[in-house]
Amino acid sequence: MKNILLPTDFSDNAWNAIFTGLKMFETVDCNFILLNTYEPKLANLMGTKSKERLGVIYDSLSENSKLQLDKTMQYLQKHHSRSNHGFESVSISDDIEHAINRMVVDRDIELIVMGTKGATGAKEVFMGSNTVKVIKKVRKCPIIAVPYKYDFKTLKTTVFPTDFTHSYSKNELKPLIDLIGLWNAEICILQVAQEYELHEDQNKNLKQLANRLSDVKHSFH
Repeated sequence: MKNILLPTDFSDNAWNAIFTGLKMFETVDCNFILLNTYEPKLANLMGTKSKERLGVIYDSLSENSKLQLDKTMQYLQKHHSRSNHGFESVSISDDIEHAINRMVVDRDIELIVMGTKGATGAKEVFMGSNTVKVIKKVRKCPIIAVPYKYDFKTLKTTVFPTDFTHSYSKNELKPLIDLIGLWNAEICILQVAQEYELHEDQNKNLKQLANRLSDVKHSFH
């Protein structure tokens, strides 16, 4: 059973990421864990000297988080139920990146699927601040960041940009290889560099990468 984490702030973008994850792994035995994190806004805490008042703020945020998660769970179980998919929800009071790092360890998370924008994301911003934080600070689990309004149908081609200065381990490549194999897709390895000619170490990394991708369709560009 594959454990997939679905962080959500209940925005349209978060819903889209959830649906993408469900469709992307529709044939795989998965346990989808919905995660919502909450923290009081600084403005709400300014001048809050009473522990009782602070407790009221946290209780309100906690109740709303759990209520929205329950509604999300009910919708998914009613409209997107599959015999090979399970759902559960977790509500945590913490920064999203800290909460996700805890979940990765505690729940043996193998993949994170999340939207690139949150509830307040501006249209002109490619990637929201929470997504950037997670990508930068969650280092022990692969992340699929679903673009704004992306409508997943099927997976045919994946672009793999590299300058061949890094030697990719088998563990690093495994999530990508598994996904490509699942959809019988192709990996297009795109050389990104200022100089076309590769140095000795880069050539070694290129050959190693080709060898580690030998079981899936791939090409170099």
